[in-house]
Order: sequence, then C-alpha cells, then structure tokens
Amino acid sequence: MHSVALTLAAGDTMLAQDLVEEMISGRFQPAKPTFPNCGKQQRGELVSCFLLRIEDNMESINWAVNSALQL
Repeated sequence: MHSVALTLAAGDTMLAQDLVEEMISGRFQPAKPTFPNCGKQQRGELVSCFLLRIEDNMESINWAVNSALQL
C-alpha cells in the first residue's frame, strides 16, 4: 500500500502518507489495476477502462447510454 501511495504521490512523502491514511480508513480506494501495476517499470494502466461499440441507430445509442450509466 505504501509503494502505491508513494507512486501516486509522485514521490511526495507527505502526500503519500495522507493517501495511505485515506486508504486504511476506506475513504479512498484506487481503481483495481492500480495495485498490481503501480511502481513497476513494465506495467499496465492504473485505471479501469471500458469500450462500448455504438452503431448509428437509436436502439444502439440508447443501449450504449444505458450500459454506460450502469457501469
């Protein structure tokens, strides 16, 4: 947790300590990919992403809007 906080704080130890306290208290939870990828030289992204395919019709547009709202 400390290495994640230090990476997110870009080396600022005071900010990193604040982030650790927020994570321990449950007030801050980074996206799931943050923990396994943070601080590694070859890593994936630190955020969760999603892609919705939208066709050019109202049914598809409405479906995509509804799906995005649920995500």
